[in-house]
Amino acid sequence: MLVSRDAMRAFGWILVLTFSMVGCQSTPEQIASKTHSDDFGEVVPDKEEITIEAVQKSEMMHQRAQFELRLGGSFPFDLFDPGRDPHIDSFGENGPFDGSGAIQGVIGSKLQLEAAKNIYLGLSFDFTDHTVETGGGEQIFAVSGFDRLSVLGTIDYDIPLNTTGALDGLMLRVGMGMGMTVVDFNTLPQYLPPLGTQGKVEDIYQIMFRPSIGLRLPVSDNLLFFSEFTYDIVPEKSMAFETNIAIAGERAIFSSGAIIVGLSLQW
Repeated sequence: MLVSRDAMRAFGWILVLTFSMVGCQSTPEQIASKTHSDDFGEVVPDKEEITIEAVQKSEMMHQRAQFELRLGGSFPFDLFDPGRDPHIDSFGENGPFDGSGAIQGVIGSKLQLEAAKNIYLGLSFDFTDHTVETGGGEQIFAVSGFDRLSVLGTIDYDIPLNTTGALDGLMLRVGMGMGMTVVDFNTLPQYLPPLGTQGKVEDIYQIMFRPSIGLRLPVSDNLLFFSEFTYDIVPEKSMAFETNIAIAGERAIFSSGAIIVGLSLQW
């Protein structure tokens, strides 16, 4: 029986489509993992499938960004001389708020970009307010309190703590910040003109370092809760009035620890 040319052509297209479908159903592409050697020094081939889970463990799917809102309490102390009294009431006589309504503690924010897997670089801004205890003759007693504004460049590293391989478990974060801080003093009235002659206590501009450690818990793809302990290292500097009159006494302690809680928006 003769077969028409149209039938032969149709049969040929069927064969082409069949072989192409077989090619599409071939085994997944493989990538070589780190080489391993047996007891005789021979390299043992080891491969794994390319999957989202395998890639996420070591590579960024995309460059993530995080924006943090931070709130906590700050307590000045000298890490190198813990027994020394900073003469500062961190939370004021009226609890978290003093008479002016200012928060006695720390409030701030941080913006970061993921530069490598779980490594974040960014900037932090925070405001700290303290009330000075009355009495005494050290430099800090020339003021009733002070505000401290800090701007730091930061680097943080997230370490997953889960052992199940999940990508959204509890994380340990360690980090370091470095930048500048400005201390703005509230001078006691007896030193201000016209009653006094010394004038306002001069603001202090100082370099600052901030090591930190904390825990972070993702609650969704775009939201994390965190708690953190930080220590601000501010080198001591003598205080003086704006009239260039030095203030007698021991230098004040501006270094402080802080317990921070907050939330982080991630995208």
